[in-house]
Amino acid sequence: KKLLYEDARRFGGIYLVSNREQFFALMGVEPLSADFTPQYLGKITHNRKIAIKSLLLCQNQVCGIGNIYADEALFAAGIRPDRPAKSLTQKEITRLCKAIKQVLQQSIDLHGTTFRDFRDGHNQAGSNQHSLKVYGKNKEKCSVCGQIIIKEIIGGRGSHFCEKCQK
Repeated sequence: KKLLYEDARRFGGIYLVSNREQFFALMGVEPLSADFTPQYLGKITHNRKIAIKSLLLCQNQVCGIGNIYADEALFAAGIRPDRPAKSLTQKEITRLCKAIKQVLQQSIDLHGTTFRDFRDGHNQAGSNQHSLKVYGKNKEKCSVCGQIIIKEIIGGRGSHFCEKCQK
C-alpha cells in the first residue's frame, strides 16, 4: 500500500500524535456528526462580527469545511458569504446547518471534487465538480436565476456567490 499526499497550497498536514484526544480537542465540531446542530451553529455565530464564510473555515470552530464547500453551502442556504456571522437569523442558521450537511454528504457520495489530481482512498477521481453551483463559476450565469456569479476576496479567500440568490 502507498500513502500519497500532495498539498501544493500548503493548507494541510500529516501529523503523528501520541494523544488523539488532545489533538482532536483543538478542533471544532465535525459537521456530519450529531453534535453539529443549529444550536451549535447558533452558539458559534452569536455576537461574532467575522464574515460567516470566514467562520466556517475556522477549523477550531467547525472542522473539515474547505473553501469549495463553504461557498456551496452558503449558496444552498441563500446566505452571502460576507455577512457578519452575528447577523444570521435562527431560520438562516437552521438552513445553513442543513445545507452544510447536504453539500458535504453529496461530495462524499460523489468521491470528492477533482479539479486536477485529487483521488479518494480507493484511488478514484471524484465527480462532485460537476455538481458545483457557484465555486469556480466566476462571471458565469447562476443556474438558478441567471445573474452573473461574482468572486470576491473574503478573509483572504476567493469567495464565489450570486448577489440575487444570496442575501
